[in-house]
Amino acid sequence: VASGQLTDAQGFFERAASASSDNKIRGWSHLYLGRILDMQEHRQQAVEHYRAALNAGGPSELTAAAEKGLQQAYQPAAKASH
Repeated sequence: VASGQLTDAQGFFERAASASSDNKIRGWSHLYLGRILDMQEHRQQAVEHYRAALNAGGPSELTAAAEKGLQQAYQPAAKASH
């Protein structure tokens, strides 16, 4: 995601979200899928993944990030220019 290869990242996160039996991995994968979809301006699909992240359970950082994603579309931090 950080390198701008959203399509590749999306595929990896989709596989992890569907194949992993670890709730933590599934939760984080759904969160990042939501962020990718927000960056692609697919808000409704992003919201579905944020909800799936919440339903997966996990650490408070994941829960907080998923709740934030439900409240507003993800905007990546701007890179500092030198």
